[in-house]
Amino acid sequence: MELQATGNQGITNRSAIAKFVHDVADMEVRVFTLRRAAKRIRKDAQKKKEALEAEACNRKFELDRINGRLGTARGKRYDETEKLKFHWVKKLFAALGIGIGVGFGIWMFLGIISVFGEVPSWIINFFNLGNGFGSLLILSLLIWLVTFIMSIILHAFDVKDTISPNILGFTTEINTLEKELQTVYQSLLNAQAELQKFESQIIPKLSTQADSLEKDAKLIEEKLRQCYELDIVKPSYRKLVCVVILDEIFTNDKADTMREAMLLCDTEIRHAELIGKLDEVIHSLKTLASTLQYMTHVLENINSNVSLISQDVYRIAESQDRIAYATESIKQSAANADYYIEQKRMGVL
Repeated sequence: MELQATGNQGITNRSAIAKFVHDVADMEVRVFTLRRAAKRIRKDAQKKKEALEAEACNRKFELDRINGRLGTARGKRYDETEKLKFHWVKKLFAALGIGIGVGFGIWMFLGIISVFGEVPSWIINFFNLGNGFGSLLILSLLIWLVTFIMSIILHAFDVKDTISPNILGFTTEINTLEKELQTVYQSLLNAQAELQKFESQIIPKLSTQADSLEKDAKLIEEKLRQCYELDIVKPSYRKLVCVVILDEIFTNDKADTMREAMLLCDTEIRHAELIGKLDEVIHSLKTLASTLQYMTHVLENINSNVSLISQDVYRIAESQDRIAYATESIKQSAANADYYIEQKRMGVL
Protein backbone atom coordinates (compact mmCIF):
# COMPACT_ATOMS: atom_id res chain seq x y z
CA MET A 1 0.00 0.00 0.00
CA GLU A 2 1.49 3.35 -1.03
CA LEU A 3 0.91 6.74 0.55
CA GLN A 4 -1.15 9.03 -1.62
CA ALA A 5 -0.86 12.77 -2.24
CA THR A 6 -3.07 14.74 0.10
CA GLY A 7 -3.77 17.96 -1.76
CA ASN A 8 -7.36 18.11 -3.10
CA GLN A 9 -9.73 20.78 -1.77
CA GLY A 10 -12.74 19.98 -3.97
CA ILE A 11 -13.58 16.55 -2.68
CA THR A 12 -16.95 15.50 -1.34
CA ASN A 13 -17.50 14.40 2.23
CA ARG A 14 -17.55 10.73 1.20
CA SER A 15 -14.38 11.06 -0.81
CA ALA A 16 -12.70 12.87 2.04
CA ILE A 17 -13.67 10.11 4.50
CA ALA A 18 -12.57 7.39 2.07
CA LYS A 19 -9.23 9.11 1.58
CA PHE A 20 -8.84 9.60 5.30
CA VAL A 21 -9.52 5.91 5.96
CA HIS A 22 -7.08 4.93 3.23
CA ASP A 23 -4.31 7.09 4.67
CA VAL A 24 -4.77 6.01 8.29
CA ALA A 25 -4.87 2.38 7.12
CA ASP A 26 -1.63 2.97 5.27
CA MET A 27 -0.10 4.57 8.37
CA GLU A 28 -1.19 1.59 10.48
CA VAL A 29 0.40 -0.76 7.96
CA ARG A 30 3.63 1.22 8.05
CA VAL A 31 3.75 1.25 11.85
CA PHE A 32 3.19 -2.49 11.89
CA THR A 33 5.74 -3.03 9.10
CA LEU A 34 8.44 -1.04 10.88
CA ARG A 35 7.88 -2.86 14.15
CA ARG A 36 7.77 -6.23 12.43
CA ALA A 37 10.97 -5.38 10.57
CA ALA A 38 12.69 -4.41 13.84
CA LYS A 39 11.58 -7.68 15.38
CA ARG A 40 12.79 -9.64 12.36
CA ILE A 41 16.17 -7.88 12.42
CA ARG A 42 16.69 -8.87 16.04
CA LYS A 43 15.48 -12.40 15.36
CA ASP A 44 17.72 -12.78 12.30
CA ALA A 45 20.69 -11.41 14.25
CA GLN A 46 20.07 -13.96 17.00
CA LYS A 47 19.75 -16.76 14.46
CA LYS A 48 22.97 -15.64 12.78
CA LYS A 49 24.73 -15.57 16.13
CA GLU A 50 23.46 -19.05 16.98
CA ALA A 51 24.58 -20.31 13.57
CA LEU A 52 28.07 -18.88 14.12
CA GLU A 53 28.19 -20.39 17.61
CA ALA A 54 27.12 -23.75 16.19
CA GLU A 55 29.79 -23.50 13.50
CA ALA A 56 32.49 -22.77 16.09
CA CYS A 57 31.18 -25.58 18.26
CA ASN A 58 31.24 -28.00 15.32
CA ARG A 59 34.80 -27.02 14.47
CA LYS A 60 35.80 -27.53 18.13
CA PHE A 61 34.11 -30.94 18.15
CA GLU A 62 35.86 -31.85 14.90
CA LEU A 63 39.17 -30.70 16.36
CA ASP A 64 38.68 -32.86 19.44
CA ARG A 65 37.72 -35.83 17.27
CA ILE A 66 40.85 -35.51 15.12
CA ASN A 67 42.99 -35.06 18.24
CA GLY A 68 41.51 -38.29 19.56
CA ARG A 69 42.26 -40.17 16.35
CA LEU A 70 45.74 -38.65 16.26
CA GLY A 71 46.44 -39.79 19.81
CA THR A 72 45.25 -43.30 18.96
CA ALA A 73 47.43 -43.47 15.84
CA ARG A 74 50.47 -42.22 17.74
CA GLY A 75 49.84 -44.75 20.48
CA LYS A 76 49.63 -47.58 17.98
CA ARG A 77 52.79 -46.46 16.23
CA TYR A 78 54.56 -46.34 19.59
CA ASP A 79 53.36 -49.86 20.38
CA GLU A 80 54.60 -51.10 17.02
CA THR A 81 57.97 -49.39 17.59
CA GLU A 82 58.26 -51.04 20.98
CA LYS A 83 57.39 -54.33 19.37
CA LEU A 84 60.19 -53.79 16.91
CA LYS A 85 62.65 -53.09 19.70
CA PHE A 86 61.55 -56.16 21.59
CA HIS A 87 61.79 -58.17 18.39
CA TRP A 88 65.45 -57.21 18.03
CA VAL A 89 66.20 -58.09 21.64
CA LYS A 90 64.38 -61.39 21.27
CA LYS A 91 66.35 -62.21 18.13
CA LEU A 92 69.59 -61.27 19.88
CA PHE A 93 68.98 -63.59 22.79
CA ALA A 94 67.69 -66.31 20.48
CA ALA A 95 70.85 -66.03 18.38
CA LEU A 96 73.01 -66.00 21.49
CA GLY A 97 71.27 -69.08 22.85
CA ILE A 98 71.47 -70.90 19.55
CA GLY A 99 75.14 -69.99 19.19
CA ILE A 100 76.03 -71.19 22.66
CA GLY A 101 73.95 -74.33 22.25
CA VAL A 102 75.43 -75.19 18.88
CA GLY A 103 78.96 -74.41 20.13
CA PHE A 104 78.50 -76.54 23.20
CA GLY A 105 77.09 -79.35 21.08
CA ILE A 106 80.03 -79.29 18.70
CA TRP A 107 82.44 -79.16 21.63
CA MET A 108 80.73 -82.20 23.16
CA PHE A 109 80.74 -83.94 19.78
CA LEU A 110 84.46 -83.35 19.37
CA GLY A 111 85.02 -84.47 22.94
CA ILE A 112 83.21 -87.75 22.23
CA ILE A 113 85.22 -88.24 19.07
CA SER A 114 88.41 -87.67 21.03
CA VAL A 115 87.40 -90.39 23.45
CA PHE A 116 86.27 -93.00 20.95
CA GLY A 117 88.41 -92.00 18.02
CA GLU A 118 91.17 -89.81 16.77
CA VAL A 119 90.42 -86.14 16.13
CA PRO A 120 92.03 -84.77 12.95
CA SER A 121 95.12 -82.74 13.73
CA TRP A 122 93.91 -79.67 11.79
CA ILE A 123 90.83 -79.44 13.99
CA ILE A 124 92.96 -79.67 17.11
CA ASN A 125 95.32 -77.03 15.81
CA PHE A 126 92.47 -74.71 14.71
CA PHE A 127 90.36 -74.90 17.84
CA ASN A 128 93.14 -75.71 20.31
CA LEU A 129 90.84 -78.14 22.07
CA GLY A 130 93.39 -78.85 24.68
CA ASN A 131 92.55 -75.49 26.22
CA GLY A 132 89.28 -76.87 27.65
CA PHE A 133 86.95 -74.01 28.62
CA GLY A 134 88.78 -71.53 26.39
CA SER A 135 88.22 -73.66 23.33
CA LEU A 136 84.52 -73.95 24.20
CA LEU A 137 84.22 -70.16 24.58
CA ILE A 138 85.99 -69.42 21.30
CA LEU A 139 83.97 -72.01 19.42
CA SER A 140 80.71 -70.79 20.92
CA LEU A 141 81.49 -67.17 20.01
CA LEU A 142 82.32 -68.05 16.44
CA ILE A 143 79.17 -70.10 15.95
CA TRP A 144 77.10 -67.43 17.75
CA LEU A 145 78.48 -64.80 15.39
CA VAL A 146 77.50 -66.78 12.32
CA THR A 147 74.08 -67.58 13.77
CA PHE A 148 73.54 -63.97 14.83
CA ILE A 149 74.37 -62.65 11.36
CA MET A 150 71.93 -65.14 9.87
CA SER A 151 69.24 -64.15 12.40
CA ILE A 152 69.78 -60.47 11.55
CA ILE A 153 69.22 -61.24 7.85
CA LEU A 154 66.09 -63.24 8.64
CA HIS A 155 64.94 -60.54 11.07
CA ALA A 156 65.35 -57.85 8.42
CA PHE A 157 63.02 -59.74 6.09
CA ASP A 158 60.64 -60.36 8.97
CA VAL A 159 60.52 -56.66 9.91
CA LYS A 160 60.06 -55.64 6.30
CA ASP A 161 57.18 -58.06 5.82
CA THR A 162 55.34 -57.61 9.12
CA ILE A 163 56.27 -54.76 11.45
CA SER A 164 57.57 -52.03 9.12
CA PRO A 165 54.33 -51.76 7.03
CA ASN A 166 52.35 -51.18 10.24
CA ILE A 167 54.66 -48.41 11.40
CA LEU A 168 54.68 -46.87 7.95
CA GLY A 169 50.88 -47.02 7.79
CA PHE A 170 50.49 -45.33 11.17
CA THR A 171 53.05 -42.69 10.21
CA THR A 172 51.12 -41.92 7.02
CA GLU A 173 47.88 -41.72 8.98
CA ILE A 174 49.48 -39.42 11.55
CA ASN A 175 50.79 -37.08 8.84
CA THR A 176 47.34 -36.95 7.22
CA LEU A 177 45.62 -36.28 10.54
CA GLU A 178 48.11 -33.56 11.45
CA LYS A 179 47.38 -31.76 8.17
CA GLU A 180 43.65 -32.17 8.72
CA LEU A 181 44.07 -30.95 12.29
CA GLN A 182 45.80 -27.79 11.09
CA THR A 183 43.04 -27.12 8.56
CA VAL A 184 40.26 -27.60 11.11
CA TYR A 185 42.15 -25.54 13.69
CA GLN A 186 42.40 -22.66 11.22
CA SER A 187 38.69 -22.94 10.42
CA LEU A 188 37.97 -22.88 14.16
CA LEU A 189 39.99 -19.69 14.54
CA ASN A 190 38.13 -18.16 11.58
CA ALA A 191 34.74 -19.17 13.01
CA GLN A 192 35.63 -17.77 16.43
CA ALA A 193 36.90 -14.54 14.88
CA GLU A 194 33.72 -14.16 12.81
CA LEU A 195 31.56 -14.82 15.87
CA GLN A 196 33.53 -12.32 17.94
CA LYS A 197 33.24 -9.68 15.21
CA PHE A 198 29.51 -10.31 14.81
CA GLU A 199 28.91 -10.04 18.57
CA SER A 200 31.10 -6.99 19.15
CA GLN A 201 30.48 -5.01 15.94
CA ILE A 202 27.51 -6.18 13.88
CA ILE A 203 24.94 -6.98 16.58
CA PRO A 204 25.23 -3.55 18.28
CA LYS A 205 24.75 -1.82 14.91
CA LEU A 206 21.78 -4.02 14.01
CA SER A 207 20.29 -3.40 17.44
CA THR A 208 20.72 0.33 16.93
CA GLN A 209 18.96 0.13 13.56
CA ALA A 210 16.13 -1.92 15.08
CA ASP A 211 15.75 0.64 17.87
CA SER A 212 15.66 3.37 15.23
CA LEU A 213 12.88 1.61 13.34
CA GLU A 214 10.82 1.26 16.52
CA LYS A 215 11.42 4.93 17.27
CA ASP A 216 10.25 5.82 13.76
CA ALA A 217 7.16 3.66 14.29
CA LYS A 218 6.36 5.63 17.47
CA LEU A 219 6.68 8.92 15.57
CA ILE A 220 4.22 7.71 12.92
CA GLU A 221 1.97 6.33 15.66
CA GLU A 222 1.84 9.76 17.27
CA LYS A 223 0.68 11.31 13.97
CA LEU A 224 -1.80 8.46 13.64
CA ARG A 225 -3.14 9.26 17.10
CA GLN A 226 -3.67 12.86 16.04
CA CYS A 227 -5.67 11.64 13.04
CA TYR A 228 -7.78 9.29 15.20
CA GLU A 229 -8.54 12.16 17.60
CA LEU A 230 -10.53 13.74 14.75
CA ASP A 231 -13.05 10.99 15.62
CA ILE A 232 -13.72 9.95 12.03
CA VAL A 233 -12.97 6.34 12.97
CA LYS A 234 -14.59 5.19 16.20
CA PRO A 235 -12.29 3.85 18.99
CA SER A 236 -13.29 0.19 18.54
CA TYR A 237 -12.11 0.28 14.91
CA ARG A 238 -8.75 1.96 15.48
CA LYS A 239 -6.81 -1.21 14.75
CA LEU A 240 -4.84 -2.29 11.75
CA VAL A 241 -7.19 -5.08 10.71
CA CYS A 242 -10.30 -2.92 11.08
CA VAL A 243 -9.03 0.11 9.18
CA VAL A 244 -7.68 -2.13 6.41
CA ILE A 245 -11.16 -3.66 6.07
CA LEU A 246 -12.74 -0.18 6.11
CA ASP A 247 -10.31 0.93 3.40
CA GLU A 248 -11.23 -2.09 1.28
CA ILE A 249 -14.93 -1.27 1.74
CA PHE A 250 -14.55 2.33 0.59
CA THR A 251 -12.14 1.43 -2.22
CA ASN A 252 -14.68 -0.99 -3.69
CA ASP A 253 -17.68 1.37 -3.15
CA LYS A 254 -19.40 -0.99 -0.73
CA ALA A 255 -20.52 1.86 1.54
CA ASP A 256 -21.18 5.60 1.35
CA THR A 257 -20.91 6.50 5.02
CA MET A 258 -18.62 5.57 7.86
CA ARG A 259 -21.55 3.98 9.72
CA GLU A 260 -22.31 1.68 6.78
CA ALA A 261 -18.63 0.85 6.44
CA MET A 262 -18.34 -0.04 10.14
CA LEU A 263 -21.37 -2.33 9.92
CA LEU A 264 -19.85 -4.11 6.93
CA CYS A 265 -16.55 -4.30 8.82
CA ASP A 266 -18.34 -6.06 11.69
CA THR A 267 -19.81 -8.52 9.20
CA GLU A 268 -16.40 -9.28 7.66
CA ILE A 269 -14.84 -9.76 11.08
CA ARG A 270 -17.59 -12.11 12.26
CA HIS A 271 -17.54 -13.97 8.94
CA ALA A 272 -13.80 -14.52 9.30
CA GLU A 273 -14.24 -15.64 12.94
CA LEU A 274 -11.89 -12.92 14.16
CA ILE A 275 -13.80 -11.63 17.16
CA GLY A 276 -11.38 -11.55 20.09
CA LYS A 277 -8.41 -12.18 17.79
CA LEU A 278 -7.78 -8.75 16.34
CA ASP A 279 -4.57 -8.41 18.33
CA GLU A 280 -3.20 -11.38 16.39
CA VAL A 281 -2.65 -9.16 13.38
CA ILE A 282 -0.94 -11.56 11.00
CA HIS A 283 -3.37 -14.34 11.86
CA SER A 284 -6.28 -11.99 11.23
CA LEU A 285 -4.91 -10.73 7.91
CA LYS A 286 -4.19 -14.27 6.72
CA THR A 287 -7.68 -15.36 7.66
CA LEU A 288 -9.22 -12.42 5.81
CA ALA A 289 -6.93 -12.98 2.84
CA SER A 290 -8.69 -16.28 2.22
CA THR A 291 -11.92 -14.37 1.53
CA LEU A 292 -10.75 -10.88 0.55
CA GLN A 293 -8.26 -10.52 -2.29
CA TYR A 294 -7.40 -7.05 -1.02
CA MET A 295 -5.95 -8.57 2.17
CA THR A 296 -3.60 -10.74 0.13
CA HIS A 297 -2.25 -7.58 -1.45
CA VAL A 298 -1.77 -5.98 2.00
CA LEU A 299 0.03 -9.03 3.33
CA GLU A 300 2.29 -9.23 0.31
CA ASN A 301 3.23 -5.57 0.71
CA ILE A 302 3.97 -6.02 4.42
CA ASN A 303 6.17 -9.06 3.81
CA SER A 304 7.89 -7.43 0.86
CA ASN A 305 8.65 -4.24 2.76
CA VAL A 306 9.87 -6.16 5.82
CA SER A 307 12.31 -8.04 3.59
CA LEU A 308 13.50 -4.86 1.90
CA ILE A 309 13.98 -3.10 5.24
CA SER A 310 15.96 -6.07 6.60
CA GLN A 311 18.20 -6.03 3.53
CA ASP A 312 18.70 -2.28 3.84
CA VAL A 313 19.63 -2.60 7.50
CA TYR A 314 22.41 -5.08 6.74
CA ARG A 315 23.52 -2.95 3.81
CA ILE A 316 23.79 0.28 5.79
CA ALA A 317 24.85 -1.27 9.11
CA GLU A 318 28.28 0.33 8.67
CA SER A 319 26.86 3.85 8.29
CA GLN A 320 24.43 6.19 10.00
CA ASP A 321 21.97 6.27 7.09
CA ARG A 322 18.28 5.87 7.81
CA ILE A 323 15.99 3.39 6.11
CA ALA A 324 14.29 5.00 3.14
CA TYR A 325 10.95 3.34 3.95
CA ALA A 326 10.98 4.77 7.48
CA THR A 327 12.06 8.24 6.34
CA GLU A 328 9.29 8.38 3.73
CA SER A 329 6.72 7.09 6.21
CA ILE A 330 7.57 9.69 8.85
CA LYS A 331 7.47 12.52 6.33
CA GLN A 332 4.14 11.50 4.82
CA SER A 333 2.48 10.72 8.18
CA ALA A 334 3.31 14.22 9.38
CA ALA A 335 1.82 15.65 6.18
CA ASN A 336 -1.29 13.49 6.60
CA ALA A 337 -1.87 14.59 10.19
CA ASP A 338 -1.50 18.26 9.36
CA TYR A 339 -3.72 17.94 6.30
CA TYR A 340 -6.59 16.13 8.03
CA ILE A 341 -6.50 18.36 11.06
CA GLU A 342 -6.95 21.31 8.68
CA GLN A 343 -9.70 19.47 6.78
CA LYS A 344 -11.53 18.85 10.04
CA ARG A 345 -11.16 22.49 11.01
CA MET A 346 -12.63 23.53 7.65
CA GLY A 347 -15.58 21.13 8.08
CA VAL A 348 -14.73 18.93 5.10
CA LEU A 349 -14.53 15.84 7.35
